[in-house]
Amino acid sequence: MASEDRPDGKSPTDQLLELLVYAPVGMIYEYEDVLDKVVKRGKSQLQLARLIGKMAAKRGQNELEENVGEVLETAAMTVARGITQFGQAVGLAPADSSETSQATEESPSAEPPPPPKKAPAKKAPAKKARPKKETATKSGSPLPIAGYDDLKAKDIVDLVEDLSPTQRARVRTHEADNRARKTILAKIDRLDG
Repeated sequence: MASEDRPDGKSPTDQLLELLVYAPVGMIYEYEDVLDKVVKRGKSQLQLARLIGKMAAKRGQNELEENVGEVLETAAMTVARGITQFGQAVGLAPADSSETSQATEESPSAEPPPPPKKAPAKKAPAKKARPKKETATKSGSPLPIAGYDDLKAKDIVDLVEDLSPTQRARVRTHEADNRARKTILAKIDRLDG
Protein backbone atom coordinates (compact mmCIF):
# COMPACT_ATOMS: atom_id res chain seq x y z
CA MET A 1 0.00 0.00 0.00
CA ALA A 2 1.47 3.34 -1.02
CA SER A 3 1.74 6.24 1.42
CA GLU A 4 -0.68 8.27 -0.76
CA ASP A 5 -3.42 5.64 -0.18
CA ARG A 6 -3.23 5.94 3.63
CA PRO A 7 -5.60 8.46 5.29
CA ASP A 8 -2.78 10.12 7.27
CA GLY A 9 -0.37 9.93 4.32
CA LYS A 10 2.34 8.20 6.38
CA SER A 11 4.10 5.01 5.44
CA PRO A 12 4.71 2.26 8.00
CA THR A 13 8.36 3.27 8.10
CA ASP A 14 7.42 6.87 8.98
CA GLN A 15 5.05 5.67 11.72
CA LEU A 16 7.71 3.39 13.20
CA LEU A 17 10.27 6.22 13.12
CA GLU A 18 7.83 8.54 14.96
CA LEU A 19 7.06 5.94 17.62
CA LEU A 20 10.62 4.79 18.31
CA VAL A 21 12.68 7.96 17.74
CA TYR A 22 10.69 11.20 17.66
CA ALA A 23 8.29 10.40 20.53
CA PRO A 24 11.03 9.49 23.05
CA VAL A 25 13.09 12.55 22.09
CA GLY A 26 10.00 14.75 22.49
CA MET A 27 9.28 13.19 25.89
CA ILE A 28 12.79 14.13 27.08
CA TYR A 29 12.06 17.81 26.43
CA GLU A 30 8.44 17.82 27.54
CA TYR A 31 8.54 15.28 30.38
CA GLU A 32 7.83 17.83 33.15
CA ASP A 33 4.54 19.00 31.58
CA VAL A 34 3.53 15.55 30.39
CA LEU A 35 4.61 13.85 33.62
CA ASP A 36 2.21 15.91 35.77
CA LYS A 37 -0.70 15.08 33.47
CA VAL A 38 0.18 11.40 33.40
CA VAL A 39 0.53 11.25 37.20
CA LYS A 40 -2.84 12.98 37.74
CA ARG A 41 -4.49 10.66 35.28
CA GLY A 42 -2.95 7.60 36.92
CA LYS A 43 -4.13 8.72 40.38
CA SER A 44 -7.68 9.29 39.19
CA GLN A 45 -7.76 5.88 37.51
CA LEU A 46 -6.54 4.18 40.70
CA GLN A 47 -9.13 6.01 42.81
CA LEU A 48 -11.85 4.94 40.41
CA ALA A 49 -10.62 1.33 40.48
CA ARG A 50 -10.53 1.39 44.30
CA LEU A 51 -14.11 2.74 44.44
CA ILE A 52 -15.34 0.06 42.03
CA GLY A 53 -13.53 -2.59 44.06
CA LYS A 54 -15.18 -1.44 47.29
CA MET A 55 -18.61 -1.46 45.65
CA ALA A 56 -18.05 -4.97 44.29
CA ALA A 57 -16.87 -6.22 47.70
CA LYS A 58 -19.92 -4.70 49.45
CA ARG A 59 -22.29 -6.25 46.92
CA GLY A 60 -20.60 -9.62 47.30
CA GLN A 61 -20.88 -9.36 51.09
CA ASN A 62 -24.61 -8.55 50.84
CA GLU A 63 -25.22 -11.50 48.52
CA LEU A 64 -23.25 -13.79 50.83
CA GLU A 65 -25.35 -12.67 53.83
CA GLU A 66 -28.56 -13.33 51.88
CA ASN A 67 -27.37 -16.78 50.82
CA VAL A 68 -26.30 -17.69 54.36
CA GLY A 69 -29.72 -16.56 55.63
CA GLU A 70 -31.48 -18.77 53.08
CA VAL A 71 -29.26 -21.74 53.95
CA LEU A 72 -29.96 -21.30 57.68
CA GLU A 73 -33.70 -21.02 57.06
CA THR A 74 -33.66 -24.16 54.91
CA ALA A 75 -31.64 -26.03 57.53
CA ALA A 76 -34.06 -24.99 60.28
CA MET A 77 -37.06 -26.13 58.25
CA THR A 78 -35.34 -29.45 57.45
CA VAL A 79 -34.57 -30.04 61.13
CA ALA A 80 -38.16 -29.20 62.12
CA ARG A 81 -39.51 -31.56 59.46
CA GLY A 82 -37.12 -34.28 60.64
CA ILE A 83 -38.21 -33.86 64.25
CA THR A 84 -41.87 -34.15 63.26
CA GLN A 85 -41.14 -37.25 61.17
CA PHE A 86 -39.13 -38.77 64.01
CA GLY A 87 -41.99 -38.03 66.40
CA GLN A 88 -44.36 -39.79 64.02
CA ALA A 89 -42.01 -42.76 63.68
CA VAL A 90 -41.71 -43.31 67.43
CA GLY A 91 -45.38 -42.65 68.09
CA LEU A 92 -45.11 -39.26 69.80
CA ALA A 93 -46.83 -37.50 66.91
CA PRO A 94 -49.79 -38.80 64.94
CA ALA A 95 -49.02 -40.10 61.48
CA ASP A 96 -50.94 -38.45 58.67
CA SER A 97 -53.60 -41.06 57.89
CA SER A 98 -55.39 -39.17 55.15
CA GLU A 99 -54.72 -40.67 51.73
CA THR A 100 -55.51 -37.34 50.10
CA SER A 101 -52.71 -35.46 51.81
CA GLN A 102 -50.22 -38.28 51.15
CA ALA A 103 -51.06 -38.21 47.46
CA THR A 104 -50.49 -34.46 47.23
CA GLU A 105 -47.26 -34.58 49.25
CA GLU A 106 -45.63 -37.52 47.49
CA SER A 107 -46.49 -36.97 43.86
CA PRO A 108 -48.63 -34.26 42.37
CA SER A 109 -50.78 -35.82 39.68
CA ALA A 110 -53.43 -34.69 37.26
CA GLU A 111 -55.94 -37.17 38.74
CA PRO A 112 -58.37 -35.79 41.30
CA PRO A 113 -58.06 -37.13 44.85
CA PRO A 114 -60.33 -40.00 45.89
CA PRO A 115 -63.77 -38.99 47.11
CA PRO A 116 -63.83 -37.90 50.76
CA LYS A 117 -66.68 -40.33 51.56
CA LYS A 118 -64.22 -43.21 52.05
CA ALA A 119 -61.82 -41.35 54.37
CA PRO A 120 -64.14 -40.94 57.41
CA ALA A 121 -64.96 -44.67 57.46
CA LYS A 122 -61.24 -45.52 57.66
CA LYS A 123 -60.53 -42.89 60.32
CA ALA A 124 -63.30 -43.91 62.75
CA PRO A 125 -61.55 -46.99 64.21
CA ALA A 126 -58.22 -45.16 64.36
CA LYS A 127 -59.68 -42.42 66.58
CA LYS A 128 -60.46 -44.84 69.39
CA ALA A 129 -57.06 -46.55 69.14
CA ARG A 130 -55.05 -43.33 69.58
CA PRO A 131 -53.64 -42.50 73.02
CA LYS A 132 -55.43 -39.71 74.92
CA LYS A 133 -52.23 -37.66 75.42
CA GLU A 134 -52.15 -36.58 71.75
CA THR A 135 -53.59 -33.23 70.82
CA ALA A 136 -56.64 -33.62 68.65
CA THR A 137 -59.18 -31.32 67.08
CA LYS A 138 -62.80 -31.24 68.24
CA SER A 139 -63.71 -33.55 65.37
CA GLY A 140 -61.28 -36.09 66.82
CA SER A 141 -58.70 -36.03 64.04
CA PRO A 142 -55.13 -35.71 65.38
CA LEU A 143 -53.01 -32.64 64.72
CA PRO A 144 -50.03 -33.19 62.38
CA ILE A 145 -47.58 -31.31 64.64
CA ALA A 146 -46.35 -33.14 67.73
CA GLY A 147 -46.87 -31.25 70.99
CA TYR A 148 -48.82 -28.52 69.22
CA ASP A 149 -50.38 -26.99 72.33
CA ASP A 150 -46.97 -26.66 74.00
CA LEU A 151 -45.33 -24.83 71.07
CA LYS A 152 -44.96 -21.08 70.70
CA ALA A 153 -46.77 -19.32 67.86
CA LYS A 154 -43.52 -18.51 65.98
CA ASP A 155 -42.53 -22.19 66.00
CA ILE A 156 -45.91 -23.25 64.66
CA VAL A 157 -45.81 -20.56 61.94
CA ASP A 158 -42.54 -22.07 60.67
CA LEU A 159 -43.91 -25.61 60.72
CA VAL A 160 -47.25 -25.03 58.95
CA GLU A 161 -45.43 -24.28 55.69
CA ASP A 162 -44.49 -27.96 55.41
CA LEU A 163 -48.02 -29.23 55.93
CA SER A 164 -50.47 -30.27 53.24
CA PRO A 165 -53.65 -28.19 52.78
CA THR A 166 -55.64 -30.87 54.63
CA GLN A 167 -53.26 -30.80 57.57
CA ARG A 168 -53.28 -26.99 57.65
CA ALA A 169 -57.08 -27.03 57.72
CA ARG A 170 -57.00 -29.24 60.82
CA VAL A 171 -54.46 -26.96 62.50
CA ARG A 172 -56.52 -23.88 61.59
CA THR A 173 -59.72 -25.38 63.01
CA HIS A 174 -57.97 -26.39 66.24
CA GLU A 175 -56.32 -22.98 66.63
CA ALA A 176 -59.53 -21.06 65.91
CA ASP A 177 -61.46 -23.18 68.43
CA ASN A 178 -58.85 -22.88 71.19
CA ARG A 179 -56.27 -20.10 71.51
CA ALA A 180 -57.07 -18.23 68.25
CA ARG A 181 -53.56 -16.83 67.81
CA LYS A 182 -53.67 -14.29 64.99
CA THR A 183 -50.16 -14.97 63.69
CA ILE A 184 -50.87 -18.66 63.12
CA LEU A 185 -54.29 -18.08 61.56
CA ALA A 186 -52.93 -15.33 59.29
CA LYS A 187 -50.02 -17.53 58.13
CA ILE A 188 -52.36 -20.41 57.26
CA ASP A 189 -54.67 -18.00 55.42
CA ARG A 190 -51.72 -16.67 53.39
CA LEU A 191 -50.57 -20.17 52.48
CA ASP A 192 -54.04 -21.34 51.49
CA GLY A 193 -55.25 -18.04 50.07
